Amino acid sequence: MIKLQTLNLKKLIRVSEVDVILFSLAFTFVFFTTRYQLNATREFYFWDNAGYHNIVLQMMDRLHSAPKLDFFRDLYHSFSDEISNLFAVPLLPFMELFGESRFIFILSMAFCYLLPTVFLTAWFCSRLVDSHRRLTFWVTTFLLLLSPFCWMSILDGRPDIGGVGIVLLAIILQCFSPAEKKGGWKPILSGVLLGLAILFRRQFIVSVVSFFFAFGATEIILFSILSLQKNSSKEIQLRQFYNKMAKLILIGIAMAAVLGTIGFPFTQRYLMNDIREQYSSYLAVSDRGWRVGTQFLFSFFSIPVLVLTFIGYGASFKFRIKSEIWNRMNLASFLFLVSWFLIWNLGVAPARHNYAISVFWCIPIGLLALIFTFNQLFQKKTYYFSFFFIGTLFLVNGFVLFSHRPIPKYLLPEPIIPIVRTDYNEMLNLVKDLKVKTTPNSPILVAGSSWILNEGVLANAETQLVGRKNRQLNILGILHADSYKHIPIKELLKAEWVVVPSPFQWHMRPDVQQCVQVLHDAFIDSWEISKDFELTPKRYQLNDGVIVKIFHRIKSTSSEVEQLTLVRMKNRILKKIIHSNT
Repeated sequence: MIKLQTLNLKKLIRVSEVDVILFSLAFTFVFFTTRYQLNATREFYFWDNAGYHNIVLQMMDRLHSAPKLDFFRDLYHSFSDEISNLFAVPLLPFMELFGESRFIFILSMAFCYLLPTVFLTAWFCSRLVDSHRRLTFWVTTFLLLLSPFCWMSILDGRPDIGGVGIVLLAIILQCFSPAEKKGGWKPILSGVLLGLAILFRRQFIVSVVSFFFAFGATEIILFSILSLQKNSSKEIQLRQFYNKMAKLILIGIAMAAVLGTIGFPFTQRYLMNDIREQYSSYLAVSDRGWRVGTQFLFSFFSIPVLVLTFIGYGASFKFRIKSEIWNRMNLASFLFLVSWFLIWNLGVAPARHNYAISVFWCIPIGLLALIFTFNQLFQKKTYYFSFFFIGTLFLVNGFVLFSHRPIPKYLLPEPIIPIVRTDYNEMLNLVKDLKVKTTPNSPILVAGSSWILNEGVLANAETQLVGRKNRQLNILGILHADSYKHIPIKELLKAEWVVVPSPFQWHMRPDVQQCVQVLHDAFIDSWEISKDFELTPKRYQLNDGVIVKIFHRIKSTSSEVEQLTLVRMKNRILKKIIHSNT
């Protein structure tokens, strides 16, 4: 039986020489895996893949150039932005010491977020078994480090796995909190952590809702089961049940306090604005729904892994051969996984791997339940099965992580396939020519919105060519999804140079990206405003047969042409929006 009912810090710091060696091996593995994966990539990063890195760099500049109070004020107000700056705070010391390159940025996230979350998950799993806890910890650690799904968001430049670690720490505090006490510091800290997880990345609202549902339902189910047992003390069970529900309420109050104080800009924005209307064009084309969500999870984790996970949960529920804390955690993690999946597929978010990472910690718990349930039922007869099972997982995960090859879909976890642009040098040539032709005061408009060409690709190409501090291109930002509130006439009037790819480049659907296509069509279809520009002679050949042309403004646009262009843009954009919503 498991004797540990609360967190014991003295036991946590017992470290042997073997542990030191394995910790060093884990850090070394993360370093060389990061280097290996990035060396295989030849890509220009843009939008979210570059956005988090850019935020850290901006915070570094702000820290050096502005008073410290302004730094914290910017951090506070960033909670109302699309991406808050909270994730960047732990990364700043690392990048200050070792530089601001893409490799250092990804490595700092791997050390600050990936490794701690993996260690936390492994420690959690080791606390749920009766024996071989150290072995369980290190086997779980290296299995997760070899799993592609743990690396995907990090290698994309997203810190999402850090938010998973924050939520998981709140779960651990809830699980190992004694039932005899109503309050204490652990529920308060759990609530603070859940509030910080939402501020860290707003997608963890789904995880927080799943947290309250999973633990609330778990306590109700276990209380109902215990109440049916004849030898149980109804009064004691009822008192413990009330205490646990009181803790959940205290967690909710602490979380609300965080969101109402330091997270007030975030709370105010979501209370005062209709976010679904703001992202209506994105939601209209996002891959959502039960079928898509299920297929995505099958692809992300693989069908065999998910099936074995659920078999493990089911076997543990049926035989109930472990302690109370095992049964409680098994049930809570299972309900967390199921409730998260249900909420996720109700249209809250599209199918993306940076969202699915929220439930990765449920997978090793289910697999661990399978192994130890078999071992308890059949004892020594299943040791060979366990070694074979674990060895197979190591080999499969390692092959998928490092092979960089397409594999049969759903049979193995989704592989990491580095992006290698064959037009890399041509894009750099485009940037070189623009740097020669333009000045820092010459606004450049990019009339494209695909992975091949957009304003972010052009900006990152210049950064890779000359470095961040030597950039000079004045690239205008544009909206990439249609909105009733935005017509891109101001950007076009401001532009002195326009980069036009042909055919039109889109990443969602053309009918919901008319705000970009009208900029493209204005030059390809020779609108009246295109006569204010002159086509330069050189062409650039990018991937998939995309030809890029550059137009240079030769005169200002008259008020008559401006009004004609505005009306034409409005008719196109608003008509498509109305059509898409009907």
